[in-house]
Amino acid sequence: MNIAYTLVGMTRGHASRALAVGGELIERGHDVRFYTNLDAYELLTKRFGFDRVKEIDMPKYIFSNGKISLFRTILQNSGFVFRREKYTQPIIASFDKWMPDVTVSDFEPLAWWISQKLRIPHITLDSQRFMISSEMPKRLPLSDNIQRLLMWLLLYSFSPFADKRIVSKAFAIPTETASENYVGAITRKKLDQLHWKPARKHFVVYIKESLCDRLREIQVVAKETGLTGKVYGIPAHHLLPYKELEHVVTCEDTFLHDLSSCEFAIITPGSQTLAETWSLGIPAYLLPEPNQFEQQINLHLARQAAPYQYAKFISPRTLKDNPLKGRGLKSCTSYGRKRVVDIIESLQAPS
Repeated sequence: MNIAYTLVGMTRGHASRALAVGGELIERGHDVRFYTNLDAYELLTKRFGFDRVKEIDMPKYIFSNGKISLFRTILQNSGFVFRREKYTQPIIASFDKWMPDVTVSDFEPLAWWISQKLRIPHITLDSQRFMISSEMPKRLPLSDNIQRLLMWLLLYSFSPFADKRIVSKAFAIPTETASENYVGAITRKKLDQLHWKPARKHFVVYIKESLCDRLREIQVVAKETGLTGKVYGIPAHHLLPYKELEHVVTCEDTFLHDLSSCEFAIITPGSQTLAETWSLGIPAYLLPEPNQFEQQINLHLARQAAPYQYAKFISPRTLKDNPLKGRGLKSCTSYGRKRVVDIIESLQAPS
């Protein structure tokens, strides 16, 4: 099959999912071309090369006062929905003699329009859809429920119709009426061979710039534990005042090596960072981005499912008040990744 895989480029999580699923598809003999930008473009080209990855305009999260503004994100990215013809023309033109048999969309609005124009099957693959088709934590704030409604509108506008909808989420519990295909956590094949073996030298930090004001507290953690904090996800200049924190350029192999040998992790509770720490059994302190309501929900789900492995990072004292113990056993397998590819292959026309 020829597969056009489009994904939003901001944040590492969408790219990690594409690395996992794209790698599995290519190993099975399918021809995959990725369409994205920003963080995802950099990571995907490093793995698959420039011939398979095309940089295009994509929706971006909009921040206000250091926090994600879902309303402004929807408003300022509305052009990708209402002017899809304009944005998809260069993508379709790039196909030339290569024509996709199916499109896959990870939280972006262009693949659906390409499928409509070419009259080929369309698949959505994301983690966000669990918020409208899964059981939510009890006593969810009204503001989060309102944002869930906005997320439903966003997802519907991105892909009004789909031949298959695939939801990737480590701890989500689908409702009985859910029509989506739940596949659990999706992890990269490289994790299949890894095991958590703490080297007692470092802990891993994965945060975004909106959380740089918490670096002082993370520095205290490094001093009190005597470990180096290896920091991913933010520019190096933010770490200049902190000698115990080491900036590391985001690289797939380096990150997985540091993660599998860390003592513990301090991470934003994105779907993929949770999937990877859950897979390896690594204890993790969760630090949601401000106003990132999906991460707030992920935090509740993770603590509910594995209170021995996850806790909310409140202050350096959190580590003393709640010393976590990872299981050190692989708690999820390659099921999610392989299940996604099975679903995609089920749309293949008979020869």
